[in-house]
Amino acid sequence: MPDTFGSVRAIRSVVPDFAMTGVRTHDAGPVSVAQYTLRGTLPDGATFRAPAVLVVHTGDDGRVTRIEEYVDTAQLAPLFAALG
Repeated sequence: MPDTFGSVRAIRSVVPDFAMTGVRTHDAGPVSVAQYTLRGTLPDGATFRAPAVLVVHTGDDGRVTRIEEYVDTAQLAPLFAALG
């Protein structure tokens, strides 16, 4: 299982202004959706922008049963390159 906090720390070490902006949420009972844009400034001064969607499914008890994130990783290629 990937360490989400470790990943965010690694990204912030290279892109201090890394952020999720324009967050919009929608609750539809057992499924909640968050739409947002990942943004940041790379060490060379270039910026990146990648729209994303997070879908969270919950069971009858309200516990999270599944999380799906959709993002065009091609738009994050400059970030991945900066991370090495």
